[in-house]
Amino acid sequence: MWNKIESYINTHREELDIEVPGAHVWEGIENQLDVPAPKSLWKSSFQYWKTAAVILLGVGLAAFWLKQDVHPGTQSDIIETQIFPHGIDAKLAQWPQQEVEYESNIQELLKEVRTYNPDKYIFMGPYMEDVARLDRALEELQDAVKEHSLDERLMNSLSSTYQKKIDLLNELLKELKESNP
Repeated sequence: MWNKIESYINTHREELDIEVPGAHVWEGIENQLDVPAPKSLWKSSFQYWKTAAVILLGVGLAAFWLKQDVHPGTQSDIIETQIFPHGIDAKLAQWPQQEVEYESNIQELLKEVRTYNPDKYIFMGPYMEDVARLDRALEELQDAVKEHSLDERLMNSLSSTYQKKIDLLNELLKELKESNP
């Protein structure tokens, strides 16, 4: 019985396939379509070449600019000389005094922070965890100074870390004062 049904479906498939329109319908649809003319391969590839050339030129100029040597007498050297007439050595020589000032500011801020009860101000916990992270970073930087001696890069990193710690403590004090009318 199934064989008869299958053979009937196979012989009359085109009549039973009602979801696919006939060939005459497709011809009518194709005639109504406005088929745009294909783009010239020359124009589209030329556009890609122009874009690639502009990018390559930009990369080349950036590389040239980054590779240039800083010549004495440039604007940054003049400014550096005006601020520190004896050069980077003067900045390094002033570092111990600067570090004492940072530490003094931090101790004053911590003294004020400790006047607040951390149990009452729950938001103090995350701030103090961040302060502890900055303390660990300072210790690592100070160990690097002991190991390699102080240079401009280490001095800038130390200064930046001290400043972040001061900013964090100031932000904490601001929140504490705002929440304690």
